[in-house]
Amino acid sequence: MYWLLNAETARAAKNMTGGRLYAHSIESIMPGFATSAPIERVVTREKISFLTEESAVTLDFHRAPPTPPLTSYTVLRNKLDPWLMAQAEQAGAQFIPGVRVDALVREGNRVTGVQAGDDILDANIVILADGVNSMLGRSLDMVPVSSAHHYAVA
Repeated sequence: MYWLLNAETARAAKNMTGGRLYAHSIESIMPGFATSAPIERVVTREKISFLTEESAVTLDFHRAPPTPPLTSYTVLRNKLDPWLMAQAEQAGAQFIPGVRVDALVREGNRVTGVQAGDDILDANIVILADGVNSMLGRSLDMVPVSSAHHYAVA
């Protein structure tokens, strides 16, 4: 049994994203996913700026559309998240909305499940997807506390 727990009550309740999906990882488990995924555009141009308090320099790179798995796409989470959820459900996962994971259950140095309120769900594998400021990841010392200047803005 596979569970997808979400503190939100709807599949597309969160819409915050940098808007960019790098395809190399998802292509390895879902080859050709972009043919049916709700992508917006293929990214063919990159601009990277280096900033100081007084100045900036920008590198502008453009190329013909790359081929998978080197492609990246712009996406909208309110479209992509429900599509990904449907793919997971087709593979046998069960979506459980309105359940916030409060803590990870550990036995020694191994995570063996999650605690949600008074309930404990045992699991062989736990995947954390609680964002860049992962409180669950911090509880395992996997995610350091970082200041804002360590993050990219898209």
